[in-house]
Amino acid sequence: MANLGNHSRDKEGGGSGFFRYFHALPTPVLVLGADFRITEYNQNLQGLLGPPASDFRGESFFDVFEGAIDDSSTLKLLGLVLKNKQSLELPRLSLHTYHFRPLCSPVLSEDSAVEGILIVFEDITKLSDASEFSAHELNLIANSVPIHLNHLDAAERFVFVNKEVERWWGLGRQQILGKTIRELAGEEAYKQIGKHIREVLSGKTVSHEHTFISADGKEGIFKNTYIPELGPEGQVQGFVAIGADITELKINETNFRLLADSMPQIVWTADPDGFVDYYNKRWYDFTGLPEGSTGNELWAQVLHPDDAEKLHETWTRVLKTGEAYETEFRVKKVRTGEYRWLLSRARSVRDSQGKIKKWYGSNTDIHDHKILMQNLEKEKELRERFVSSLSHDLRTPLTAAKMSSQILRRRSALGEAELKLLFRIEENMNRADRMIQDLLDTNLLKMGQKIPLKLSDCHLTAVIQGVLDEYSTLHGDRFVFDPGQELQGALDCDGVRRLVENLLNNGLKYGSHNSPITVRLTRVAESARIEVHNFGNPIPLEDQPEIFSPYRRTDAAQGGHHRGWGIGLSLVKGLAEAHGGTVELTSSAETGTSFIVTLPLNPG
Repeated sequence: MANLGNHSRDKEGGGSGFFRYFHALPTPVLVLGADFRITEYNQNLQGLLGPPASDFRGESFFDVFEGAIDDSSTLKLLGLVLKNKQSLELPRLSLHTYHFRPLCSPVLSEDSAVEGILIVFEDITKLSDASEFSAHELNLIANSVPIHLNHLDAAERFVFVNKEVERWWGLGRQQILGKTIRELAGEEAYKQIGKHIREVLSGKTVSHEHTFISADGKEGIFKNTYIPELGPEGQVQGFVAIGADITELKINETNFRLLADSMPQIVWTADPDGFVDYYNKRWYDFTGLPEGSTGNELWAQVLHPDDAEKLHETWTRVLKTGEAYETEFRVKKVRTGEYRWLLSRARSVRDSQGKIKKWYGSNTDIHDHKILMQNLEKEKELRERFVSSLSHDLRTPLTAAKMSSQILRRRSALGEAELKLLFRIEENMNRADRMIQDLLDTNLLKMGQKIPLKLSDCHLTAVIQGVLDEYSTLHGDRFVFDPGQELQGALDCDGVRRLVENLLNNGLKYGSHNSPITVRLTRVAESARIEVHNFGNPIPLEDQPEIFSPYRRTDAAQGGHHRGWGIGLSLVKGLAEAHGGTVELTSSAETGTSFIVTLPLNPG
């Protein structure tokens, strides 16, 4: 009978078990918590309290029954039920045209702690003597409930059983009455339950679980509650034994535990208040805590101190909001003594009223992955710092060499061959300088920053023509330029030049050597549209989403004979977006590959 209100709601979803029986009782029944607030009531009582849609759970017993009870005497009697663990009768009350005799019994946990009070409202409206039921009505009620009801005297002899008891043992009532519980259940069973019977005969209300064998050899697990019957002088005259069949519940619980123990993760459950009441075997193997031990206080022994506050705050917030729970923390592993990172997740299960019934959670060891990601992040940071530092350090001697070359070219009387060599040296230093700038800008993109621009009145047609002239000198007559019309706008000329150069480099590397690379410049509304097209092997559709990412090269590119860092197209995208523009890609074997850049001519 322990935690009757929660137990009944747990079974609601299946439409079976104690919840169904609870609502099928022909007698109004309710359950109070230790604070005298209503935790559960059946449908018969619902009809007396108010409309079917109303819900009195959580409300004070005295508020709901205001005017129908004597508050002071009722409060005193309810206090005695909690204090002495004894069954008592409350003052009779009337609801509408009905009269009731409330009978109270303590609701006990498995360790016999009082969790609340069960109140049965006996209808005495039709009785001429309102002090007790007629035998007919008592039998009608007792035989209508699908739980075992027994009444035994102080000598442990049966003086009353209901139909469910007769059916289970395969005996008629007259064959059971007068027998002792030892004679009916057998010596082996009595060895297990005898100590609980001795407790109830000493005046204590007792709750326990036991397995009985039915008349047809079937095993059944019962939740048994023994309530002492007290005489006028307080002496124990006998006891009432109530048995609820929890076999199905136990089978489901066993199956769940077998499944949980076979999982590689730590599995746990918690009650609606967040108290962790179950761990699978993996938890005890991991932490070395005593197997079967539960409770949130165990975490203090194995949780990393630096993670305690965050875990407490997260779990407290989730319990209030009911949201999905997910967090990471470190737990000490018993075999190695190291703290390992666990990913903890949990979801709640709710009843038909939306109230949380249970939390089901898992903890997954992510320590190796976590450390790997941390190392990769450190490596990434070091690499970016190295590239940035190296790039800056390289630019200094390059700048000095380029200046020396220019001074030498202006001041020396050199022949044509020497001048060509100086021009080639200077051009290669410029190329190296542009490569370093590309690396620096790529690092900015990797860090989520935009490439800085220097906007000016830029003549696009002239910039693109200048790039093509330079590339024609180096690579021959492979380029076709369709300028459309003269276009100019507020753009970074150097950025546009670098953008076009990288698109041309891509076409030279991966395009067909037997077909030209075509550049088209057109105006679309207030934007310039630059399209660079080439024929050749198309870019696979699955590679296209990642082709603009820094340091990414397609499988085909990596398998080819062209070397590269995978930064050219990421720079194209970064430069376009820095201008407030976009870049698109179309590629197929029939139409070839086109990169289309759109740049606002007058960005706001």
